Amino acid sequence: MPDLWWVALGGAIGAALRHHIDQALRHRSDVERPWGILVANLIACFVLGTLLAASQRGGLPEWLLLAAATGFCGALSTWSTLAGDTRALIRTGQWSVALGSLVAHLAGGIGLAWLGVTLAG
Repeated sequence: MPDLWWVALGGAIGAALRHHIDQALRHRSDVERPWGILVANLIACFVLGTLLAASQRGGLPEWLLLAAATGFCGALSTWSTLAGDTRALIRTGQWSVALGSLVAHLAGGIGLAWLGVTLAG
């Protein structure tokens, strides 16, 4: 199978899962917060860290990295949605929530990627 197909397959699954997580968490909260995107981004960071550590040990075939790391994790995580959600929070005067969300995405994402590398390494 060509590399592009592996990326597309993983991306389709990751994008669909991100949408499902976001919708499920939006419907469980009365307050408009970007919880779904935070959860999706953090999961993607952890999975990517785990995959990269396993890959460095030589335990993953190229097609799996293309499907899981590039496709799945790339589509599951999303900076564009984070940017849009942050803009919406700022426009409604929720500066502290916007800042907290950004910090949670950055610190949590880096922390969970590190944890994934540590656990898989």
